[in-house]
Amino acid sequence: MMTKIREARIELLKIHTKDSCINISDEEWQTLGQKTELYSGSDIANLTLGALFQPIREMQNAKYWKHLPGGRFVPCDSNSSGAIQTELKNLPADLVIPKQVQLDDFLKSMKTHSKTISETDLVQFTQFAKSYSQTG
Repeated sequence: MMTKIREARIELLKIHTKDSCINISDEEWQTLGQKTELYSGSDIANLTLGALFQPIREMQNAKYWKHLPGGRFVPCDSNSSGAIQTELKNLPADLVIPKQVQLDDFLKSMKTHSKTISETDLVQFTQFAKSYSQTG
């Protein structure tokens, strides 16, 4: 039963990221499925939105950029070869490349987008459902 629920959460995550530029392996999807136990559908939607915006936040905070062949720019560390010190606002928007969303972006998003259902809530709901369920 828990495997089916975990797989359902993974499918929700995939649905919310289907049109996005992501780089997540099958193993990492499984990790997300485990780490999102007790996340509701709404919780997963909020978590995913936070993860999808993580590369944008990183670009807004980036102080160093690498100029790629073809004229495009990507954020980089200050010690990267060819690093240019500048800010996003100083670069042509059509030449800036955000990084792909990765597992780490979801893990960062989990710090601010947690589950809204507790183990206690789940137990109470299950007991309520059993008490008032109809049989036959």
